[in-house]
Amino acid sequence: MKRWALTGGVACGKSTAAGFFSEAGIPVWEADVAAHAMMAPGRPVHAQVVGSFGTEILNPDGTIDRRKLGRKVFFDRAALQELNRLVHPAVAKEMSEWFRLLPPAVPAALAVIPLLFEAGMEKGWDAVIAVACPAAFQRRWLLARGMTEEEGRARVAAQWPAAEKMARADVVLFNGGSLSCLKSQVAYFLNQAGVQI
Repeated sequence: MKRWALTGGVACGKSTAAGFFSEAGIPVWEADVAAHAMMAPGRPVHAQVVGSFGTEILNPDGTIDRRKLGRKVFFDRAALQELNRLVHPAVAKEMSEWFRLLPPAVPAALAVIPLLFEAGMEKGWDAVIAVACPAAFQRRWLLARGMTEEEGRARVAAQWPAAEKMARADVVLFNGGSLSCLKSQVAYFLNQAGVQI
Protein backbone atom coordinates (compact mmCIF):
# COMPACT_ATOMS: atom_id res chain seq x y z
CA MET A 1 0.00 0.00 0.00
CA LYS A 2 1.26 3.44 -0.92
CA ARG A 3 1.17 5.97 1.89
CA TRP A 4 0.78 9.61 0.94
CA ALA A 5 0.83 12.72 3.12
CA LEU A 6 -0.99 15.87 2.08
CA THR A 7 -0.05 19.19 3.64
CA GLY A 8 -0.21 22.91 2.98
CA GLY A 9 -0.96 26.23 4.63
CA VAL A 10 -4.16 27.16 6.40
CA ALA A 11 -7.14 27.83 4.09
CA CYS A 12 -5.33 26.74 0.93
CA GLY A 13 -7.69 23.92 -0.09
CA LYS A 14 -6.28 20.82 1.65
CA SER A 15 -9.71 19.45 2.57
CA THR A 16 -11.03 20.11 -0.91
CA ALA A 17 -8.11 18.25 -2.47
CA ALA A 18 -8.51 15.43 0.04
CA GLY A 19 -12.16 15.21 -0.95
CA PHE A 20 -11.15 14.54 -4.55
CA PHE A 21 -8.85 11.71 -3.38
CA SER A 22 -11.76 10.30 -1.37
CA GLU A 23 -14.09 10.53 -4.39
CA ALA A 24 -11.53 8.46 -6.31
CA GLY A 25 -11.74 5.74 -3.67
CA ILE A 26 -8.61 6.59 -1.67
CA PRO A 27 -9.09 6.25 2.12
CA VAL A 28 -8.41 9.61 3.79
CA TRP A 29 -7.43 10.36 7.40
CA GLU A 30 -7.32 13.97 8.66
CA ALA A 31 -5.05 15.04 11.50
CA ASP A 32 -7.25 18.03 12.36
CA VAL A 33 -10.32 15.83 12.75
CA ALA A 34 -8.37 13.45 15.00
CA ALA A 35 -6.98 16.33 17.08
CA HIS A 36 -10.44 17.85 17.58
CA ALA A 37 -11.83 14.48 18.70
CA MET A 38 -8.96 14.06 21.15
CA MET A 39 -9.77 17.39 22.74
CA ALA A 40 -13.35 16.35 23.53
CA PRO A 41 -14.34 16.30 27.21
CA GLY A 42 -13.30 13.10 28.92
CA ARG A 43 -10.32 12.50 26.66
CA PRO A 44 -6.82 12.74 28.19
CA VAL A 45 -5.70 15.46 25.76
CA HIS A 46 -8.69 17.61 26.79
CA ALA A 47 -7.58 17.55 30.42
CA GLN A 48 -3.96 18.32 29.46
CA VAL A 49 -4.93 21.27 27.25
CA VAL A 50 -7.24 22.73 29.91
CA GLY A 51 -4.50 22.18 32.49
CA SER A 52 -2.05 24.17 30.37
CA PHE A 53 -4.33 26.94 29.07
CA GLY A 54 -6.95 27.33 31.79
CA THR A 55 -10.69 26.95 32.08
CA GLU A 56 -11.27 30.25 30.29
CA ILE A 57 -10.90 28.39 26.98
CA LEU A 58 -13.97 26.28 27.77
CA ASN A 59 -17.53 26.67 26.56
CA PRO A 60 -20.31 26.34 29.16
CA ASP A 61 -20.74 22.65 28.21
CA GLY A 62 -17.08 21.88 28.93
CA THR A 63 -15.96 21.65 25.31
CA ILE A 64 -12.91 23.62 24.23
CA ASP A 65 -13.71 26.87 22.43
CA ARG A 66 -11.28 26.59 19.53
CA ARG A 67 -11.54 30.30 18.77
CA LYS A 68 -10.47 31.21 22.32
CA LEU A 69 -7.69 28.62 22.27
CA GLY A 70 -6.57 29.96 18.89
CA ARG A 71 -6.29 33.48 20.25
CA LYS A 72 -4.00 32.17 22.99
CA VAL A 73 -1.68 30.10 20.82
CA PHE A 74 -1.48 31.88 17.48
CA PHE A 75 -0.18 35.08 19.02
CA ASP A 76 2.30 33.29 21.33
CA ARG A 77 4.88 30.95 19.82
CA ALA A 78 5.69 29.29 23.17
CA ALA A 79 1.99 28.60 23.78
CA LEU A 80 1.64 27.10 20.28
CA GLN A 81 4.63 24.84 20.91
CA GLU A 82 3.05 23.71 24.18
CA LEU A 83 -0.24 22.88 22.44
CA ASN A 84 1.61 20.96 19.73
CA ARG A 85 3.59 19.07 22.39
CA LEU A 86 0.34 17.92 23.97
CA VAL A 87 -1.50 17.02 20.77
CA HIS A 88 1.02 15.80 18.16
CA PRO A 89 2.13 12.53 19.81
CA ALA A 90 -1.47 11.36 20.30
CA VAL A 91 -2.34 12.30 16.71
CA ALA A 92 0.70 10.46 15.31
CA LYS A 93 -0.21 7.34 17.31
CA GLU A 94 -3.78 7.37 16.00
CA MET A 95 -2.57 7.83 12.43
CA SER A 96 -0.24 4.82 12.68
CA GLU A 97 -3.11 2.73 14.01
CA TRP A 98 -5.39 3.91 11.20
CA PHE A 99 -2.89 2.84 8.55
CA ARG A 100 -2.33 -0.48 10.32
CA LEU A 101 -6.04 -1.33 10.30
CA LEU A 102 -6.63 -0.60 6.61
CA PRO A 103 -7.44 -3.71 4.55
CA PRO A 104 -4.36 -5.19 2.81
CA ALA A 105 -6.04 -4.84 -0.60
CA VAL A 106 -6.17 -1.02 -0.35
CA PRO A 107 -3.70 0.25 -3.00
CA ALA A 108 -3.07 3.66 -1.41
CA ALA A 109 -4.16 5.86 1.48
CA LEU A 110 -3.83 9.56 2.25
CA ALA A 111 -3.11 11.32 5.55
CA VAL A 112 -3.91 15.06 5.66
CA ILE A 113 -1.40 16.64 8.04
CA PRO A 114 -1.35 20.47 7.95
CA LEU A 115 1.73 20.69 10.19
CA LEU A 116 3.61 17.81 8.56
CA PHE A 117 6.91 19.68 8.26
CA GLU A 118 6.50 21.71 11.44
CA ALA A 119 5.95 18.48 13.41
CA GLY A 120 8.89 16.68 11.77
CA MET A 121 6.59 14.01 10.27
CA GLU A 122 7.72 14.28 6.64
CA LYS A 123 9.81 11.05 6.56
CA GLY A 124 8.67 7.63 5.41
CA TRP A 125 6.00 8.56 2.86
CA ASP A 126 5.75 7.32 -0.70
CA ALA A 127 4.92 10.91 -1.63
CA VAL A 128 4.45 14.20 0.20
CA ILE A 129 1.86 16.39 -1.53
CA ALA A 130 1.60 20.12 -0.81
CA VAL A 131 -1.46 22.19 -1.68
CA ALA A 132 -0.73 25.85 -2.41
CA CYS A 133 -2.86 28.83 -3.40
CA PRO A 134 -2.39 32.55 -4.10
CA ALA A 135 -1.99 34.61 -0.92
CA ALA A 136 -4.99 36.75 -1.86
CA PHE A 137 -7.19 33.65 -2.07
CA GLN A 138 -5.90 32.46 1.30
CA ARG A 139 -6.76 35.79 2.94
CA ARG A 140 -10.23 35.77 1.42
CA TRP A 141 -10.93 32.21 2.55
CA LEU A 142 -9.70 32.98 6.09
CA LEU A 143 -12.04 35.96 6.29
CA ALA A 144 -14.87 33.77 5.02
CA ARG A 145 -14.26 31.50 8.03
CA GLY A 146 -15.03 34.43 10.29
CA MET A 147 -11.47 35.36 11.21
CA THR A 148 -10.29 38.94 11.47
CA GLU A 149 -7.37 40.13 9.32
CA GLU A 150 -5.15 40.00 12.42
CA GLU A 151 -6.20 36.45 13.31
CA GLY A 152 -5.65 35.33 9.73
CA ARG A 153 -2.17 36.82 9.61
CA ALA A 154 -1.31 35.14 12.92
CA ARG A 155 -2.47 31.75 11.62
CA VAL A 156 -0.39 32.07 8.47
CA ALA A 157 2.66 33.29 10.41
CA ALA A 158 2.43 30.31 12.79
CA GLN A 159 3.12 27.91 9.90
CA TRP A 160 6.05 27.43 7.57
CA PRO A 161 5.92 29.62 4.45
CA ALA A 162 4.10 28.06 1.52
CA ALA A 163 7.23 28.33 -0.64
CA GLU A 164 9.17 26.22 1.85
CA LYS A 165 6.50 23.54 1.92
CA MET A 166 6.33 23.46 -1.87
CA ALA A 167 10.11 23.17 -2.13
CA ARG A 168 10.19 20.20 0.23
CA ALA A 169 7.18 18.37 -1.19
CA ASP A 170 7.38 15.69 -3.89
CA VAL A 171 4.25 17.01 -5.59
CA VAL A 172 2.52 20.41 -5.55
CA LEU A 173 -1.18 20.87 -6.26
CA PHE A 174 -1.92 24.49 -7.10
CA ASN A 175 -5.36 25.63 -6.01
CA GLY A 176 -6.05 28.70 -8.09
CA GLY A 177 -9.73 28.76 -7.21
CA SER A 178 -11.07 26.45 -9.93
CA LEU A 179 -12.34 23.20 -8.44
CA SER A 180 -12.16 21.45 -11.81
CA CYS A 181 -8.50 22.41 -12.17
CA LEU A 182 -7.64 21.09 -8.70
CA LYS A 183 -9.59 17.90 -9.34
CA SER A 184 -7.76 17.32 -12.62
CA GLN A 185 -4.42 17.68 -10.83
CA VAL A 186 -5.46 15.03 -8.31
CA ALA A 187 -6.57 12.74 -11.17
CA TYR A 188 -3.23 13.29 -12.93
CA PHE A 189 -1.32 12.44 -9.74
CA LEU A 190 -3.29 9.22 -9.28
CA ASN A 191 -2.69 8.27 -12.89
CA GLN A 192 1.06 8.94 -12.61
CA ALA A 193 1.17 6.96 -9.35
CA GLY A 194 -0.35 3.99 -11.15
CA VAL A 195 -3.21 3.62 -8.70
CA GLN A 196 -6.25 1.99 -10.22
CA ILE A 197 -9.42 2.34 -8.18
